Amino acid sequence: MLQVSIPMPRSSFPPLALARWVWTLPTNLIGHLVGLLACRRLPRRLKGPACNAWLYVLPQGSRLRRVGAVAIGHAVLAESAFISGSRGRWVLAHELSHTRQHDWLGPTYLPLHVLCQIVSVVVNRAWPVTGFSPVHAYNPLERTLLHVPFDVLRESDQSLDSGDPRVLKMFGLER
Repeated sequence: MLQVSIPMPRSSFPPLALARWVWTLPTNLIGHLVGLLACRRLPRRLKGPACNAWLYVLPQGSRLRRVGAVAIGHAVLAESAFISGSRGRWVLAHELSHTRQHDWLGPTYLPLHVLCQIVSVVVNRAWPVTGFSPVHAYNPLERTLLHVPFDVLRESDQSLDSGDPRVLKMFGLER
């Protein structure tokens, strides 16, 4: 079982913030376009010391309802039931961890994530991992290279309730 790590605050140094904005702009535009088309309403701001993102809550009956939650740049699309309660905060923390990956990978984030998902599906056919979907099983962008790995979401509600509150606080998700 992989553990969470406490993210460092994002730099607010103006030249770095501007560079990050430019670097992530292409993927953010895609995320907001998908979010606006899927939800047909404006997103809610998610903000913490470690991240800034926008949450698009998918309407009931959406074609994307089986997605659960997904980060496309700094736009997070999620089903309301999927992000409710204690488990929902950890799901959002996982998705916000992806926004941190996006800060580093910028426009390469989506193609790299899709490539990792494809490789994971192929490897999982030979060596399945019990309890993991094929796209998550061997994907380092889901399981190792982020602050809240997918593995954490496999924990019981009781384990999640006793998880490190500093992680949620850094993502602006404290209770």
